[in-house]
Amino acid sequence: MNPALVAIAAEAIKGKQNQQPAAPMFSFKQKLIIGGILTAGVLGYFGYQAYKKAKADKELRKSYDEGEPSYYANKLKEAFSRLGTDEEAVREVLVVIPSKEFFDRVVKSYQIITGDSLPQVMIDELNETEYTEMIQILATKPEKGTNQVAPTLNDKQYLAWAKRLKAAFDITYWYLPGTDNDAIRAVLSEIPTKGAFQKTGEAFKTISGGKDLMEELMSELEFWERSEFKEIINSKPV
Repeated sequence: MNPALVAIAAEAIKGKQNQQPAAPMFSFKQKLIIGGILTAGVLGYFGYQAYKKAKADKELRKSYDEGEPSYYANKLKEAFSRLGTDEEAVREVLVVIPSKEFFDRVVKSYQIITGDSLPQVMIDELNETEYTEMIQILATKPEKGTNQVAPTLNDKQYLAWAKRLKAAFDITYWYLPGTDNDAIRAVLSEIPTKGAFQKTGEAFKTISGGKDLMEELMSELEFWERSEFKEIINSKPV
């Protein structure tokens, strides 16, 4: 055998025998600390989730009482949870909410029940004209109160009705122009008198470039729909 090869092999064996085992990355004590931290984090996460669920369940139990903010919060949750947002259900809830302060309580209850921000959900789920309508419904609410009251007939209210009607006329469905008859019907049902409708028409002119409200309404409706809406207006007292 070649003496040079024997020498190289011997040196390799000797070097391997002299190799020291690699030091562990973490000591036993460090491993215990890291394991404890990870365990605490996992337990903390699941504990927090359990706490949130218990809090949400408690809030939902109050939703059976129609006078509670959670009642309206749960109704809104159901409206947004359907296959396609139920805008009519959202409108119905917002119309009967008695005040801005009460709506703030509904927002807090919605957060507890769902973990989501109600204002952000409204932005995400409603298109621009629907969102405008809902905001105008809330805009004319009194600041405080727990009982629903008749709308105050003033310029702010007339303008809000006009904006809601314009939003109903301007709505689009999959980028195609349309008309939200339910939104129109809701506004006309709230307007108490022919005089209030006339004032709403004056406000409508200021936001539509001078368009006549009645003419615009008739142009938006199919001919077979017009009699129903005329009847709603004509049946109101002066």
